[in-house]
Amino acid sequence: MANRGIGSMDEVGIAAGYKTYLSALVRGTDEDKAVMVSENNTVALVTAGLNFTGVVRTIGDGPTILTGVQEDGYAEIGYTGSNPSVGWNYLVGGSIAGKVALADEVAVKTVEVTVDLGDTSGASAADADLVGGKIIGIVSDTNQDQLVDDVSLGETGAVTVTLAAGATADNKFVVAVQKDEATFPKRWCVRSVDTTNHTVTVDLGR
Repeated sequence: MANRGIGSMDEVGIAAGYKTYLSALVRGTDEDKAVMVSENNTVALVTAGLNFTGVVRTIGDGPTILTGVQEDGYAEIGYTGSNPSVGWNYLVGGSIAGKVALADEVAVKTVEVTVDLGDTSGASAADADLVGGKIIGIVSDTNQDQLVDDVSLGETGAVTVTLAAGATADNKFVVAVQKDEATFPKRWCVRSVDTTNHTVTVDLGR
């Protein structure tokens, strides 16, 4: 059997239990940070709002960098923003790459749409978070003076509300959109929170 360095992650010997990925991570700098799968068999530090898959434990040397990622058991990760709580939390990438944070939204996001006086339709701004999603509800916010004829979600994530006739005053609505399942933040079981050092211990296997 050939000799293996600490970074030669093939799930044998000292590296047993870690999953092997390629990466452009820096040895001596990026260990113990949260990562996401960025492309086929490659990981990168998790970035804001995206799901992470595990924590870096070893980084190899050489032109081809093999990275050992812990994807099971308990792991301590740095966090940004509000303090998570012990128990179940929706965690995603934080404002600093490689750290995590509480998710702003879970599966559903609400948007405000105004149909201006005299118009029959109005739309919200494009929103990448909503691309591929599904409209699940609409409520009147203020002054609905016409029946709603249609509510649609465009390719850019913009929501359009169409009325049966021209609005006699501004009509304002709140529309609930379920995001594409692939963008749902993942729910993690938190064992402990260190609010002094801003770290959280997460059960990666649950």
